[in-house]
Amino acid sequence: LETKSLILGLVGAVASDNPMAGVQGAIIGSHMAQRNMLKFSRENESEADIKASDYLKKAGFNTSGLIDLLQYFHSKNSISREFAYDLTHPVSLDRINLLKSRNIGHANSVVSKSLLSRYELVSAKMRAYTSNTMNLNDYSGKAKNFAQSILFARQSRRNDSIKIIDNLIRDEPQNPYFHQLKAEILTNFGDKSAISSYQKAYNLSKDELIKVEMLLAILKLSENKDEIKKSIAFLELSMNNFGYNRVICEFLSLGHSKLGNIAASLYYRALVACRGGDFKSAKRFIAKAKNSPGISNQMRLKLEDLETYLK
Repeated sequence: LETKSLILGLVGAVASDNPMAGVQGAIIGSHMAQRNMLKFSRENESEADIKASDYLKKAGFNTSGLIDLLQYFHSKNSISREFAYDLTHPVSLDRINLLKSRNIGHANSVVSKSLLSRYELVSAKMRAYTSNTMNLNDYSGKAKNFAQSILFARQSRRNDSIKIIDNLIRDEPQNPYFHQLKAEILTNFGDKSAISSYQKAYNLSKDELIKVEMLLAILKLSENKDEIKKSIAFLELSMNNFGYNRVICEFLSLGHSKLGNIAASLYYRALVACRGGDFKSAKRFIAKAKNSPGISNQMRLKLEDLETYLK
């Protein structure tokens, strides 16, 4: 559309024998084209607001929080409607009114206590793992203890950490995420009993991410070759879902090393280097892998494919 506008501008210049007419036509046409593109972007954003509203309702929330957020943004960055056509996003008032119209009948929706409790646990876990200035008083009951267990673990106070999480498990033995946290902490301390805690967590939840964590723990902690082989087989198949995740590749390299599969171990080390942008090291690992004893034809092909990618 913008190209057509430029052509029409040139035609206008020739027809009117006025070069500026062509420039003005091209500018106007280009601006109209840009506005059409921005209109498309605004329509996408409006559709995103509608989807957000639908998802919130399905989850048991109303859209009041989202409306409050948009009202805050509007108060901080009010834009005149005369410029509305030059925006990539709808004017905040339009978005607010759209959401209000879709909130009818849902303004008093009540979120289940169970969902709020789970949300608080997730929030507490993230902050405990990432913040050095966490205020435990921001949380209540289970979430506060959940976070405290993590903070103790970060301070290398293993026994204090496990004592708290064991108390949580005693109170709620069917909560898979208490067993998962215990498993995470034990894994970080190199304790093989982490594997059984992961197994309990997975049996209770059937959460595939917990299963992946358990298999990584097996590769790190176990010396049982059958367990390691099964974990490697599942994780290599899971690459289709999780992609060539750097952490998974690191553990696969460790697992193959334990089995004496040197070429495979080096292959995954090369992938880790690639993910980190260290292509020089990746090439070095590939060269070593190709010269390692007992390399299979399948692994040689994988290494050659990776080598081709790096060229």
